[in-house]
Amino acid sequence: MPRNEVPRTVFRRLRGTTVGFRLDIDIEGDVSGCRLEGEALNRVAEEAICATLTRNAEFAPGLDEGGNPATGYYMNSINF
Repeated sequence: MPRNEVPRTVFRRLRGTTVGFRLDIDIEGDVSGCRLEGEALNRVAEEAICATLTRNAEFAPGLDEGGNPATGYYMNSINF
């Protein structure tokens, strides 16, 4: 996660923690939702992190068994 895209106060508060995230992906490969999990989170941190993840994420559309576009999700974590 680019450090200059998240407020410095958020980085300071989260230093030494791990934040899990899930991005929901629509049938066009765009992020349609963002959920975070971490003890040190607050609304400002969640908004800043989700905005950064959503802005920088690039996904190819998922496909179902018939080869048609399908929704999906991506899960990972960030160590601060």
